Amino acid sequence: MGSGVSGAVFTLSKLVWLLLEPSNVLVFLCLGGVMLTATRFHRAGRWLAMVSLAGIMFAGFSPFGTWLMRGLEAGYPPLRDEGRVDGIVVLGGALVPDVSFARGQFSINEAGERLTALAGLARRHPEARIVFTGGSGDLTGAGVPEADVVEAMIGDLLPGRAIVYERASRNTRENALFSHRLAAPQAGQRWLLVTSAWHMPRALGLFRKVGWAVTPFPVDYRSTGDGADWRFNRSISLGLRRTDVAAKEWAGLLFALLSGQSDDFRPAP
Repeated sequence: MGSGVSGAVFTLSKLVWLLLEPSNVLVFLCLGGVMLTATRFHRAGRWLAMVSLAGIMFAGFSPFGTWLMRGLEAGYPPLRDEGRVDGIVVLGGALVPDVSFARGQFSINEAGERLTALAGLARRHPEARIVFTGGSGDLTGAGVPEADVVEAMIGDLLPGRAIVYERASRNTRENALFSHRLAAPQAGQRWLLVTSAWHMPRALGLFRKVGWAVTPFPVDYRSTGDGADWRFNRSISLGLRRTDVAAKEWAGLLFALLSGQSDDFRPAP
């Protein structure tokens, strides 16, 4: 796929998801219903507004988003026995790059465990090669690559440790393609793939499709896997955020399979 076509697909996917993200859809429908109440379709508008508001309440307060997360994380338990490790590839997504650069220190988001796992694995396996892959997903192309932030500040966590940085990728598929070229893994080597547990199914399928037989090292779980997953949320924003993130992953799994970017809907660990 040429760079122009790839860029167009990337931009289109971002715009399409902006419209299809569950929280956005519910808000758009609610606003549309409110606007319809001022027309001769006022009865339909009231129903639309009430139904969409109920959807916002359900997705926000109920454990629906957690259930979606649990489905993604199921089958990907923490790797307890690391064994021999020849290499470690860590996906970006743990930082807010612009804020990090502006403030001169790591600004860690919800997926910060990706970065802490990098530090822990690097210390436990001093001979392993490390690849950090993370560019900028900014549509304008003006965003700060996450790899630049990590390279500038990683000395506080891993002084003197050699790390290969991949900074051109804009999504997980490009993470797999570009970091594979940089790492050039050899047959028989054991590489760990570090990313969030809810992101692991899609990432694992994309990495294996490019010929990289990575071993999953999931972190950043959002579900407990037990009865606590039935708890209601204390804020609407938390539930909507989890619903949005999980829905995007499920949609991404389906798209990867249908587009031929992955051979499995849910790859086995």
